[in-house]
Amino acid sequence: MEYLTVKEAGGKWGITARMVNHYCAAGRITGAIKKGNLWLVPDDTEKPLDGRYKRKQKHLDIEAGSNDTITYKENVSTEKYSISQIAQILSLSKDTLRYYDKIGLLTPTRGENNYRFYTNMDLLLLQYIEVMKFVGLSLSQIGLILRDTFEKTEDDKKNTLEILKDKSTDLKRKILFYQEVEQLIAQTAQALSIMSCPADMERLDDMIKVLYANMIANSYFEKEV
Repeated sequence: MEYLTVKEAGGKWGITARMVNHYCAAGRITGAIKKGNLWLVPDDTEKPLDGRYKRKQKHLDIEAGSNDTITYKENVSTEKYSISQIAQILSLSKDTLRYYDKIGLLTPTRGENNYRFYTNMDLLLLQYIEVMKFVGLSLSQIGLILRDTFEKTEDDKKNTLEILKDKSTDLKRKILFYQEVEQLIAQTAQALSIMSCPADMERLDDMIKVLYANMIANSYFEKEV
């Protein structure tokens, strides 16, 4: 069998060598092989269909309703991404993606060569996971939310709602706290820019004491030992 370089295949199909590389890495070119860092494409292989035009509509809508539920709308997509591509798109490490796979939080499909490949659904779910991590949910909580939401039983919804409502309450407390901190910073800056009287400084001292007490009471940080 004769093989073409990605540049030669790109010229034959009227696309860039970079796009051919992308198709090879995503497993979309039948018979493509990798020699070192270079992909080789069988001469008789047809050009893959362009995913931008030949694609079944697929997305995941996360809607916040009045009852704090999450609604997923799933369809199917043929787009595939390698672990390296997903890591680059989302600015995540490949070790993080492998760990999510290991614990079953997000398990990508395996190709014939046992390489992981990700779909657009996986791409969006990973963004959801990272946002939920950022606001303080644990990976186990996120996994429970995703699993329960997809299973969609009444008991599952109750579990999910409880976690989401608790986190919503926690975030509201933190928002209020940060607003108070912003006021402290603004008043401190004002005190530094003018000759403040002792009463002004005492008010700042009182604000600091109240904020610190709130931090301790709400466990906004872990005390160093």
